[in-house]
Amino acid sequence: MTFVIDYHNLLQYTQKMKNILVTGGAGFYGVNFILYFSKQNPDCHFTVLDSLEANGHLSEYNLGFLKEKLLKKIDFFRVDITQNEKVKRVFNKYYYIVVHFGAASTVLGVDNNNRAEEVNIEGTKIVFDAAINSGVETFLHQSTGLVYGKHQDAADESFPVNLQESAYAATKILGEQYIIDHSNKNNKTRVMITRPANTYGPFQWIDSRLIEGLCREVIKGEPIRLRSDGTELREFIYVEDAVMAIGNVLNYGKAGEIYNIGVDTMTSVGEISRLVAESAVELGYLQKTPEIISGVSRQNDNLSYLLDSSKIKKLGPGWKIKKSLKEGVRETLIWNFEHKELWNKKQ
Repeated sequence: MTFVIDYHNLLQYTQKMKNILVTGGAGFYGVNFILYFSKQNPDCHFTVLDSLEANGHLSEYNLGFLKEKLLKKIDFFRVDITQNEKVKRVFNKYYYIVVHFGAASTVLGVDNNNRAEEVNIEGTKIVFDAAINSGVETFLHQSTGLVYGKHQDAADESFPVNLQESAYAATKILGEQYIIDHSNKNNKTRVMITRPANTYGPFQWIDSRLIEGLCREVIKGEPIRLRSDGTELREFIYVEDAVMAIGNVLNYGKAGEIYNIGVDTMTSVGEISRLVAESAVELGYLQKTPEIISGVSRQNDNLSYLLDSSKIKKLGPGWKIKKSLKEGVRETLIWNFEHKELWNKKQ
């Protein structure tokens, strides 16, 4: 789906890319994006808008890490994006770019389903309206590849979204739709949407994420317990590769476009489990490979969430995956091992 907005001159745009607001900037994607983008654009100043509620003191750790690395190049507002008036006040200052990572998961049950509706739908509306009304040049909304649901073939950006896939995916779809519908009324802001595959790597504190959860299980010396028989296929992308892709979209993306971000290949959950276990032994964290205990096969596990990411690879000079799955898993294991005191204390 494409919504029509005038596209700004790229050279003029890149010269001005010095003032960025990042919602969810203390979260997994936000931290990794800021660290990467600050290296590519040393003169850039970042404003982080985050409630710090998602993971408590662990989000505070992420923020502290950013402040230490960026020193005076970062400002912080502790604001919930569902608080309209507070968000508006943040936008009293002009930002050239807004990157909207702020989101809520539904992994913890019904209460989080309600929270996801508030944040992913209403919060997105509030942030988008505030950004547009303040006259930002570029607004990038981070969605998810889960909006397509499970399917047989790789889904490109024209593939229909599936409101029935999950409560989380439905909230992301409705947030997207608001942006698409209201972007058509604005011809000044370059608006784009990204839909990444399952992303893993440093600064991810949610234990329910497959690779991070597996890393913590093996570091604790526990057996790996799968919820299925391990044959289901998933697409995984290392977070550094994903934020590089987002940087490519910010530099070369066209207004009104949606971009998938994936690796164009799938790996079984069983294979991921073995890779984590073997890497832990290679790194010396374990003396022997832990036991992998399989569960039962799930319905529709023969389907997948594979994305067709050919579109983004043709953008500008192109974007390529730099980390293999084995390399990415190894980096994730190392990071989790070095920070095990923090996630062990997570409440």
